[in-house]
Amino acid sequence: MSAFWSVFTRIFIQFPQMTVKSYLAIFTKMFKYTKKTDKQAIEVLNLRYRSNFMYQRVGIQAGGIIMFQVNDLVVFGTHGICRVEAIGRLDMSSADEERLYYTLKPLNEVQHCVVYTPVDNLKAPVRAASTREEAIELINQIPDTPTMWVIDERQREGIYKEIMMKNECTGWLQIIKTLYLKKQNAAADEKKCSAKDESYFKMAEDLLYYELAAALEMEPAVVKDMVVTRVKAE
Repeated sequence: MSAFWSVFTRIFIQFPQMTVKSYLAIFTKMFKYTKKTDKQAIEVLNLRYRSNFMYQRVGIQAGGIIMFQVNDLVVFGTHGICRVEAIGRLDMSSADEERLYYTLKPLNEVQHCVVYTPVDNLKAPVRAASTREEAIELINQIPDTPTMWVIDERQREGIYKEIMMKNECTGWLQIIKTLYLKKQNAAADEKKCSAKDESYFKMAEDLLYYELAAALEMEPAVVKDMVVTRVKAE
């Protein structure tokens, strides 16, 4: 319950002008979600309140506060790294009028499109993009990154899917390192990797290189060269 009171106290301090009715509504909803924190590591509260004409939102993650702002860089599923373009309700028939949504602009997609996801989406949550320090650390860890080749193609694909579901740079790097080395060996034996291997390899490359490029303020091609150079040294 300490996280509960921490979040509620922060709301009270930041928004003293809110009505008693608004406080009670937030209190009730927070209490409902806080009951689940023992069983779920992450519960994002779909709360909205207005202050100086700006939308704010409050979340609980292992007892802390989650807050993404417009222009933040985040990572969302297979869309990879995105910029938060807007936060608020959507005027769409398919959208829940009671929920807040992120409007996200993928940085690694050529088309000028945006994607939408609820702020409280627990099935496919949005995470913060890697920082410069995290990107450098990940690249330096390439020699220690294990490969995960499995002979059975169906089992191998199952591992790929599990990694993609986690949506983490370490997993994408593992796929890249595994398949890059496998492709090198296959080329020496005049063989080819399967179409599924190639598909996951390309997906992992796009997701990883664009995220690290944003963190390091480099072009994705430069990041790719950095990663491949270290993998080749294996």
